[in-house]
Amino acid sequence: MIVLHRVVRDCYRDSVSLLALSAMLSARDDVTSASITMATPANVEAATEVGVTAPIVASPADVLLVVTAVDTAAAERALDAAEGALLRPAGGDR
Repeated sequence: MIVLHRVVRDCYRDSVSLLALSAMLSARDDVTSASITMATPANVEAATEVGVTAPIVASPADVLLVVTAVDTAAAERALDAAEGALLRPAGGDR
């Protein structure tokens, strides 16, 4: 298993939206777990506790994406999907 993270700068989302996105990613066959949260100090600390080893440079105004997947490629695909969903304009799926 591989644990990767990504920070999306200045991207506030409410907790319900972030939980839904986490659930969507966790449902992927090649993803073991996903956590999409605001990058508060407590959430950054929690990310290190689940295996993020790279430094996390983030502020509470950022969204922190953490994915555990079967391999690096699967983790990157999941991170790309999450970032795309976060950055898609509201109503962009019409």
